[in-house]
Amino acid sequence: MFVAVLKGLAAGACTTAPAWLDASPWPALPALGASQLVGSPGHGPSLSMFAVALRQLDTTRTGAYFSGALLFGVALSPGLWPGVPGASFWVAAAPMALGV
Repeated sequence: MFVAVLKGLAAGACTTAPAWLDASPWPALPALGASQLVGSPGHGPSLSMFAVALRQLDTTRTGAYFSGALLFGVALSPGLWPGVPGASFWVAAAPMALGV
């Protein structure tokens, strides 16, 4: 769990710093709150489970399961997100499918 917390803090700093340097505006409070409600309980436990899986399974199996989960999300996203995916979606989805 300690590694997950450190990774989250480092990732937050690395993604926030360019926005500060660019003087980008902060998101509206409802959007910020919604992202916290979805991201914190979703990403934190997922990263902790990944670390546990690395210990209990081998790295190959763990990598296959977690990369498959990302592809599953990509496959579901057109049904959940309004609109038709653009070309960049399919360019990104193809290597993900090949990797899995």
